[in-house]
Amino acid sequence: MGCVENQLVGARMERFFELNGWKLTNEASEADLVLVNSCGYIKELEDNSLGELSKLKATLKPDAAIHMVGCLPAINKEAISDNNGLMVIPRNLGVLNEMIGASVPIEEVDASTLPPDEQKVDRFRSAMISIKRGLEVVDRVAPFKLPRGLRQFKTVYDDKAYYVSISVGCLGRCSFCAVRRAKGKLLSRDPEKILQDFDQGLSQGYKDIVLSADESGSYGRDRGTTLAELLKEFLKRSGDYQIMLRNLDPEWLIKDLDNLIPIFQSGRFPYVVAPLQTGSEEVLSLMSRGYTLKEAADAFKRLRTEVPDMILRTHFIVGFPGETEERFREMLDYARKLKVDHFKVHEFSARPHTRAILLPDTVDPETIKRRAKKLRALGLEVFIRSFFS
Repeated sequence: MGCVENQLVGARMERFFELNGWKLTNEASEADLVLVNSCGYIKELEDNSLGELSKLKATLKPDAAIHMVGCLPAINKEAISDNNGLMVIPRNLGVLNEMIGASVPIEEVDASTLPPDEQKVDRFRSAMISIKRGLEVVDRVAPFKLPRGLRQFKTVYDDKAYYVSISVGCLGRCSFCAVRRAKGKLLSRDPEKILQDFDQGLSQGYKDIVLSADESGSYGRDRGTTLAELLKEFLKRSGDYQIMLRNLDPEWLIKDLDNLIPIFQSGRFPYVVAPLQTGSEEVLSLMSRGYTLKEAADAFKRLRTEVPDMILRTHFIVGFPGETEERFREMLDYARKLKVDHFKVHEFSARPHTRAILLPDTVDPETIKRRAKKLRALGLEVFIRSFFS
């Protein structure tokens, strides 16, 4: 469950067990061992993870073991204190070696692709992938360029993409985010190893290369380099490929925009996702995001002007503490004017061990749902607008 990074961890664990002689089963009632790969980014995903744990427990044979793994044990250990199982967090997968007496340690197991059935977990995503497949056929035969709205579907990542991990963790101090508790500070991979993985994907014929990171914009800052320097190395490779750039925090987009724009103008980068999270300066300050909304809007406008073919996406969080009706209206106005093709809306849920849980002026759940519905309706208008821009 959760982000593509978590799905890649799941794929890595699957391959680890297979390489060590274990067999996978689709029926929990047949299993000797069940691992629930959890997510705790928001309360809804935490509840889904705990629900799966309870449902699977009820089907197990008497001598079977079940463990909660993934980010949730690190984010909210209290919620699963009655599990009494192994708590595997993203940077501690090595405990699996001891669990099964592995002859092939998990440190030697990579995961650069998702299993073909991974998309079946999420019906919406499965539908998006089906649309993508159809548009790929249309794009090959159509004598015209597809409108922006349709080109967005072509950037959906799937089991036909090759995933290159560039880092884990981040440098941010966002008051609402619990993921850093699970992932830790930024840990950038060696550029040479990243380029080896990239070349491996190209040699295997992959055309969609997805850069995997909890926050990609700060890549290399712990190594004395930058994301732009890494991307320049990618561009030295020839071939028919495109690079999907996800989770680029606006703080780093703004700081390195002069270096990133010439790279984006190569045409290798069909889209970028830069999560803004709010459209109110006051709320942004409470979130501790490290930039101003004007800086972000100016960066997005410049990208649209200087890299017109690039699809731009962002995220918003509705109902953050301190978000009054006036500040929500500011977010609506900001989102309406922003030069993006699509935005995703998350409903705020306080996460344990974060600073946001201590903030006053919380927003009641019904108000959050009402505002989220209104913002999503605007998001649909923005998406439709992308067909004509």
